[in-house]
Amino acid sequence: FNRIHMSQIFASLADLELADCDWLLPRSLMSPLIAKQIPERFWILQMGSSHTWKTLTIDKWSQVVSHVFKQNTCPLIITGSKEETSLGEELLLRHPNKPILNLIGQTSMNDLYELVHRSELLVSGDSLLMQLGSLGNKKSLNISLGKTNFWETGPVGEGSAIIRGEVEEDLASDKIASEIVIALEGKKFENCNYLNTGKS
Repeated sequence: FNRIHMSQIFASLADLELADCDWLLPRSLMSPLIAKQIPERFWILQMGSSHTWKTLTIDKWSQVVSHVFKQNTCPLIITGSKEETSLGEELLLRHPNKPILNLIGQTSMNDLYELVHRSELLVSGDSLLMQLGSLGNKKSLNISLGKTNFWETGPVGEGSAIIRGEVEEDLASDKIASEIVIALEGKKFENCNYLNTGKS
């Protein structure tokens, strides 16, 4: 594995020294339709990824969400591309009475910027959400599977963490959920493979 994050590689190619101000998401106005649906506090989950092997299956994500809601009722917002629409629909079918807002395929980049700013935690595999979390220095939990090189694309926000497995069967859904609950309670992750204390 290459152990240098992609942001550092690109900066090196451009002969630039990254500064704290480079890690700032632009602030923007959400569309009124999105803004009026957003709860006061929430966490964000993106279940999809560019390749299915880079993320958990809907069955595993559903188990994780179920375990989280048994311990914490903080509302969940799910995001993703239009190609991931079926994932959101399936999750809502499995959790009909839970505080889940499905915004998959409905958000612009401006909406996502502001959602990331306001969120308490980001959770996903290798996805756009992880990259935005790094850019905004947001606490994130990355589920890293298979050939995914988390050193290159994993979260670099302060306090972020990575749970690593070769296949999803290596990862217990209740253990992932426990880490999410810990983070939603404002505590540090406890049992993750890698923990970021900040950008270096």
